[in-house]
Amino acid sequence: MENTAIKLTLLFLLPFCFVWAQEVPNTLTPEQKAYELSMAWKKLSYNFANMEHCQGLNMDSLYAAYIPKIQRTKDDFEHYLTMQEFLAHFHNSHTYCMMPQQLFPSLAMIRLQTECRDGRIYIRNISSQYADKVSVGDEIVRINGMPAVEWFTQNVVPLLSCTNQETLLEAAMFTPNATHPMIFQPKSYNTKLEMEVKTKKGPQKLSIGYDWHFSPSKEQEEEQSKYHWMGTESENLAGNNNLFMDLPAQDATYLRIDDCNAATVDTFMKHFSTINQHNNFVLDLRNNPGGDGRAYSPITSYLVDKDSIMLSGVLLPRVNNSAYRAWAAARMLYGDPESMDEYTKRVYCPHLFNNAFDTIQATTVANGNPDSQRYHGKVFVLVGPRTASAAEGFVMQLVQSPNVCVVGNTTAGATGQPLVVPLPSGIICMINTFRSFDMRNRDCSNGIAPDEEMDFGDRGVEEVVKMVIK
Repeated sequence: MENTAIKLTLLFLLPFCFVWAQEVPNTLTPEQKAYELSMAWKKLSYNFANMEHCQGLNMDSLYAAYIPKIQRTKDDFEHYLTMQEFLAHFHNSHTYCMMPQQLFPSLAMIRLQTECRDGRIYIRNISSQYADKVSVGDEIVRINGMPAVEWFTQNVVPLLSCTNQETLLEAAMFTPNATHPMIFQPKSYNTKLEMEVKTKKGPQKLSIGYDWHFSPSKEQEEEQSKYHWMGTESENLAGNNNLFMDLPAQDATYLRIDDCNAATVDTFMKHFSTINQHNNFVLDLRNNPGGDGRAYSPITSYLVDKDSIMLSGVLLPRVNNSAYRAWAAARMLYGDPESMDEYTKRVYCPHLFNNAFDTIQATTVANGNPDSQRYHGKVFVLVGPRTASAAEGFVMQLVQSPNVCVVGNTTAGATGQPLVVPLPSGIICMINTFRSFDMRNRDCSNGIAPDEEMDFGDRGVEEVVKMVIK
């Protein structure tokens, strides 16, 4: 969970400092592409800890099927997409690949935001250059001749590394903080989405391209400056800002934290004296994708009213014992698998079938905060499918306190520490290495289930606070 970025969030944080769109690099031979796939497959075989996410998947068969597929890719961008598609089969939010930096100058972004409601796709926001055609809130009926939901399902969902499979369609949407590769396309591809939109004025056809330059020339900058987002929401490419509200009428405070970094503790400490004056504290982590897993531990000592604090639950990393694997393989080959003794099944076979785990016991430390510096009120932690990685680790620490209630929807399931695998092309593969248990000894590898399920929709802060503290 430490220092873990989620997929392409890195792109949104980079300054737009490179030259305007170039041709897509095509630097890799078919043999080099196959080698990179082999490297990812090898590291998965020895380290991936979450095969329960992908029941029925045979890792070796999948690898064999992707060898010719990846060798046929037409350029470095398509190679990256195919590598990501391969890793997406493992249904784990911490198992994905990051785009090589040399691709950045060739890419452009689509100026469109979407949302899915009740099985339909709507325009959440769009560039003002399309104001004469559509409005925010219009329904997108078809994309490139396909029903809109089907287009996202076929073109975006297969690229998503997502543990929480129930949220795939939501994760596939075009949003400011989206982390899937289809937000970007090479400018030279001239990719367009031909959309049929249901508007108040009747059906409209709209052609929208990937034409928003990261670092435009002076002429392109002047052209782009003519347009703006039509919606009024404050989201931007760098994510939401943290927000604090003092709500004395409800004996409550509200703090939204959208990152986990060195400034997170400062944000909390800035408001702690006010938080400590009320009996209810609502901590909103619904849009927190994680970051530095060390950032939240100092906050835990204020919110967990206990003399000793567990910094982690039990962790189960993959373990490989070559002798056990060999003995199991020999018994499978030369003996009768049906009459195999129980010891071989229990001890040897897990190593052969990539299902053997070590145990890292929970770490407990003394709470250095005196009683006067601990919060004694009720803590409501808001979570959802965008709560990921280090933010999930934060929740896992907080639940050891009896005064903490987790409210919302199941989190992303991006717990665990990814192994970083740099490849020669510049692609960086991330492979999750252990199963995670929280301080209540619940397996959180598939996400953290809330104590109370609750959907907030687009409700404002005060209404959300009223809902949770009742």
